[in-house]
Amino acid sequence: MHSLQPQVQILDKTALLFKLYQTYCEVRAERGEMTESFDEFLYWGNIIL
Repeated sequence: MHSLQPQVQILDKTALLFKLYQTYCEVRAERGEMTESFDEFLYWGNIIL
């Protein structure tokens, strides 16, 4: 018998922060803009997540 609930994968918050930072850096680079260090980004990254 199959479960009626969809399969949900719980991701580690640290891994999500690194992925979000990587994406942030890629977008800023495409625009020719400077990026913050990961330490500076960490505050905003936590708010976004």
